[in-house]
Amino acid sequence: MKKISRVLAGIAALMMLGSLVTPVNVHADSVSDAKSAISSKKDISNKLVNEINDQTNKLNDLNKQVVAKQSELDSTEEAIDTAQARISELSGKISAMQTQIAQRKDTLKQQLIALQKQNADTVTGNIYIDFLLKSDNLSDLISRTFTVNKISGATKDALTAVQDAQKQLASLKTEQQQKETQLQSQKQQIVQDQNDLQAAQKAAQDQQTKLQQELNDNKSQLSGLQAQLTSALAAQKAQQEALAAKQSSSTAASNTSAAPTNTSTSTGTSSSSSGMRVMKISFYDPAVLGSSMGYGGVAAALSIYPKGTRLKIVFADGTEIHRVVNDTGTFAYSNPNQLDVAWPNASVPSYGVTTAVVTVE
Repeated sequence: MKKISRVLAGIAALMMLGSLVTPVNVHADSVSDAKSAISSKKDISNKLVNEINDQTNKLNDLNKQVVAKQSELDSTEEAIDTAQARISELSGKISAMQTQIAQRKDTLKQQLIALQKQNADTVTGNIYIDFLLKSDNLSDLISRTFTVNKISGATKDALTAVQDAQKQLASLKTEQQQKETQLQSQKQQIVQDQNDLQAAQKAAQDQQTKLQQELNDNKSQLSGLQAQLTSALAAQKAQQEALAAKQSSSTAASNTSAAPTNTSTSTGTSSSSSGMRVMKISFYDPAVLGSSMGYGGVAAALSIYPKGTRLKIVFADGTEIHRVVNDTGTFAYSNPNQLDVAWPNASVPSYGVTTAVVTVE
């Protein structure tokens, strides 16, 4: 009988160890999820850094183009100023030439008037011919002919030279005006290009700022995930240590002979139920089930925690709650190492199922 009791005790200890090992997977999953999320965030950060570098290079290139356009605009404006100054200069020379032509014409007019006075009694009506006809002799005729030709040629040459110079100046002025028109059109295009570059520059700067903000946000999230991973690893380690201690205690119990009487067995169960256990924790809302039991209780396997047992429950993140066993459930038959904690649905933790260290108070 004593041997059978020992075997039964050993089997019970092994079953209890098996049920205790299962909850560790919750934290193992949390650690795996945290590592996966951290790896994903790092990939996103690397991608954002590359995009920011590309955007920085693009912005630097745009800055160089803006500077080059400004230099081109300055050169064009300087050329326009030079053309305008040249046009003003040519306009002054043309005006002077027009004055000179007027003076030449006036001189010619005065000469003609003088000749007309000398030949007041004209016969032919042409002062030059009358002037020649009044020659006293052949020598006087030749002299008068030379004089007429000289006056006429000099006047004509002077007028032609002035008129040619005036035409040349007018042509230069037209050329400069066309050049100014071309430069003004070029200036407008440069200004338009400059505006486009500045718009692209602003867009690139805004995009770079946006990417930098995304990178900062991603770094913040990565920092939070690192903290979660640290917490999950600490909780996992604590569970493993608790399970190791429990395993050691259970192994020692399996090597101890079972009590020969029902009274002794009952005493052993009481001692086990009053110790510390790592339990699987789930949540339910009594109000949803139409119960008025409130949120101060838990459902448990009554063979481990009878109704009315006060429990201290410490979650992996350090949260500590106190509850009273006031119900049980069908889960208790398949997993007696589980507690169903009364909790409002609106505030049930996002992980849904976890583990906790449970102690009888």
